[in-house]
Amino acid sequence: SEEALATTTLELLGGAFNRVHPRSDHFRIGSALMLLLAEGDLLPTIVQRIGAIFLIYEMYRGEPIAQNPFAPFLAELVQVDGNGSSSISPQERVLIAQLVVGPARDIFKRSCQQLASVDSSTPVP
Repeated sequence: SEEALATTTLELLGGAFNRVHPRSDHFRIGSALMLLLAEGDLLPTIVQRIGAIFLIYEMYRGEPIAQNPFAPFLAELVQVDGNGSSSISPQERVLIAQLVVGPARDIFKRSCQQLASVDSSTPVP
């Protein structure tokens, strides 16, 4: 549920995901999440989008980011157009940057709602 997603830490979200979904399903699930993120109105809340972004990262967390088949999509999401606008929120851009660069361990102790409320002018601690 939306409420559970909002209050569950990324660590617990990733653990629950990995318990339920075998590695053999990760690419199909990641592809579905990518399509949902690409169509902005299918995941209308920032909490949902942060959850989806995290799961795309989580499925391949133990590997170098270059081996994540969704890395080009994540890179595309953070791009801004000529007008300086982006298809995602500043908080989502900060999260993707943190995950790609190598996240601080305490980021996984935060919930999607906490990450959605982060001041996007400073990096996620």
